[in-house]
Amino acid sequence: MTSIERRRVNRLTVTLLAGALLAAAAPNAARADVLPEDAKVVQYSYEVENLDAFADKVFVAWPRACGSDGEPLGKIDLGLNPQWASRMHDVDYEVLEAKKELRVLRYCAHTMRIYALPRAAFPPSSRPAPRDDWALDLKKDNPQAIVPALDAIDLQKRMPFFASDARVARSPFALDMIMLVRRSSSTLAKVHDVIGVDAVDAATLTVSSKRVTYTYEDGATETFAYRSLKRPSPSRPKALEPPPGGNARDDDPTPPAIDAGALAPDAPSQPPAAAPAPASKDLGTRWVYLAAIAGLLVGGIIAWAQKNKKSAG
Repeated sequence: MTSIERRRVNRLTVTLLAGALLAAAAPNAARADVLPEDAKVVQYSYEVENLDAFADKVFVAWPRACGSDGEPLGKIDLGLNPQWASRMHDVDYEVLEAKKELRVLRYCAHTMRIYALPRAAFPPSSRPAPRDDWALDLKKDNPQAIVPALDAIDLQKRMPFFASDARVARSPFALDMIMLVRRSSSTLAKVHDVIGVDAVDAATLTVSSKRVTYTYEDGATETFAYRSLKRPSPSRPKALEPPPGGNARDDDPTPPAIDAGALAPDAPSQPPAAAPAPASKDLGTRWVYLAAIAGLLVGGIIAWAQKNKKSAG
């Protein structure tokens, strides 16, 4: 084999091995985003009514953007994520508006709460969104409601502010988010909760669920009033049936991690996949299969090169 032929074989070998390694690694990297078997995602939204009855208050949901297990962004380690130093006054809350369909990130649902702030001290404003922000469901330049006096408090200090500041009225109410149902038995496509503000005093905010609308894949809808703390059941059997080994509600204690680098200054935020595919079985054997295929291909190339050399001789 000439030196030129040897270099060609080496290049092909490296290319094949690199491709095999990348192909094997890609499914493993995506495991955190795949769905359980026989599961489908249900679109969840909510709205808050009776806000106008408390015109002297501004209502916000916080944390609306959060870390991988629901922790506020103020807990980001700047030593490990120095790119966040310039973003410590980012908006990590959402100003609640009447008659508006609102969303919440899956991994923020169990920690997000609703707070009431005195409007005189925290007047709301609006601005064009500075960037695409899938966490806040915003597109660049779309109107974004903000509270400048709240933005002046950095992310780290917002945690004690919402926890104990005397100007803040708090509610223990948490959304009962529906995320997954069993694909083979449920035709549910969307759940929309309506919650209401019942009372506000100096330190306490009372919030309760009022009604829920279920929307199905065929476009049919039905609305039920809440009669207790328990979610009303849909009329269609098994509409809320959870997937095997899962739960219809967002009770997963290990949600997918947020890549802090993806939220670096001026980096375009990428929306999550609409509906990831079910996980493949036996992913651990993929390395063995691909390595064997790569070995056969490399061996074939070497044999072909040697045969050509003999033929030329």
